[in-house]
Amino acid sequence: MPKSEGPHRLGAWSCALGFLLMHGACWLRPEPPATDAGSAVAARSEPPPSSAPGGVREPPAGGLAPSAVASRDARLAVPSSADGITVSGISAESTPDGGTRAAESPGLLACAEVWRAARVDVAFKETPETRSIQRTGPRLERRFTVARQLRGAYRHGDQWASVLEYEADETRGGVSYGLTVPEVLADLTGRTVGWASHREPASCVSSDGEHPELLSGDTLRDADGGLLLLTVPSAPITPEGEVLLPTGLVPELRVRWELAGCERRKDARTRGARLRFEDARKRGASPVTVSVGETKRLLLGGVRYEVRVARAQADASDRCGQAVFTVFREGLREEL
Repeated sequence: MPKSEGPHRLGAWSCALGFLLMHGACWLRPEPPATDAGSAVAARSEPPPSSAPGGVREPPAGGLAPSAVASRDARLAVPSSADGITVSGISAESTPDGGTRAAESPGLLACAEVWRAARVDVAFKETPETRSIQRTGPRLERRFTVARQLRGAYRHGDQWASVLEYEADETRGGVSYGLTVPEVLADLTGRTVGWASHREPASCVSSDGEHPELLSGDTLRDADGGLLLLTVPSAPITPEGEVLLPTGLVPELRVRWELAGCERRKDARTRGARLRFEDARKRGASPVTVSVGETKRLLLGGVRYEVRVARAQADASDRCGQAVFTVFREGLREEL
């Protein structure tokens, strides 16, 4: 095909990508190996319809829907990195170490099951699918130059997507990040990035059932290997105080947990926790403690990041709880 047809080809593929985005089941969401335990973990990793962030959907005819946020939980603090850390939509109060949290019932947020506005859903699609289908092991990796980036695409309710698209020879693909309106990823068009996704059953049983907890994470790195974005949809919280991350996925980060002082609900297996993040490569690094509903600054290798905790529940006995959090390089998260 002549080079002059390249943009049209990519554009046509984007339409197909949009259709796949609209039907979330068609997207390859990297899953654990195909075992009975892995299948149970994979099923649990998908949020129930009543609390699902909405995924990414095709925009209505005529463009994107108006940018008003309708749902109440989406109005609970949507931090932005425009100039440091602020909270849009409602007022915010400062935390002692320079972060922010929503001023609307901050104690309630700290003990909430989920801070939905902080969830980031990652999906991947590549054609032809041969490489993805034939992969072995729990990790999927790609290195590519972003040919086009969609920002604020495929809106559904208070969620929309930032999609990094690439094309090499006969291969076309895209990595989609579903964020809460009005947040998008900064423009990475023309930049070379490395993306890695890991999914496997952990060695401990989940507090939510008789299946293993899910051990998962996705990283986006720059051309030099520097971390741009870490999304963790499920990190097991062990009774020994560790927050488990996939081996080798993010060696620069160490995470532990402590109880958040939340009242234990009757007959509940879990208790509210807060997470402690620190630079794993710096001796004597001071940890940054982050509760659900907070956004705080973190230094890793001298680079500034923002940490947001969407969920932190520790098991009350000998099982694994679950943490859900995201680490953005400062300036990567913008408002559109």
